[in-house]
Amino acid sequence: MTWDIHALLVILMLAAILAVIRFYVILGQVRQTLVKLEETRTEMSGTLKRLESVAESTEEVLRNEVAPTLQMTRSTLANLEVTTRALAETTLFVRGLTGRAEQAVNAQRILSAAVPLIKTMSGRGTGLAGGLLAGIGTGIKALLARRKKTLAPAPRVAQAEASTAVPIITSTLTNPILPAESDTDKRREAVKSR
Repeated sequence: MTWDIHALLVILMLAAILAVIRFYVILGQVRQTLVKLEETRTEMSGTLKRLESVAESTEEVLRNEVAPTLQMTRSTLANLEVTTRALAETTLFVRGLTGRAEQAVNAQRILSAAVPLIKTMSGRGTGLAGGLLAGIGTGIKALLARRKKTLAPAPRVAQAEASTAVPIITSTLTNPILPAESDTDKRREAVKSR
């Protein structure tokens, strides 16, 4: 029985030695894992510092370069909007001028066709009606002549540019490109209502 106990003790000691060795190996692996974790933590800390510096430089770029560029773009867009509105107002004004000029030309054509008839009627001496028509015709003709004097003729354009040229109409009384303030306000309201 003593041999059995001795054998059992030897087996238990061997098992304990193997357990200690296994425990020691596991501790070595744990140490290696801890070393690798420390290295990973150090690398992550460095990466975080680099990310912070990238974030700071990005914020600085946004503050110093992108923000002023956006402000300039906003300002340019506002100026473009003002310019476009002014161009639209000028276009409306020029359309009005051309419409009035066309009406005057049409009236002149009608009157030039009616003048021989009126002269014929006044020459026959039809009395009061003939004199009245002659007076009206003379008055209209004088008004048209005065209107022609206020409008300068369109400048001559080279033959090649004649089809695309827009005549410039100037007035001795007002500048059609820079209308009076009240006209500008009316045109702005017309543009806004569209």
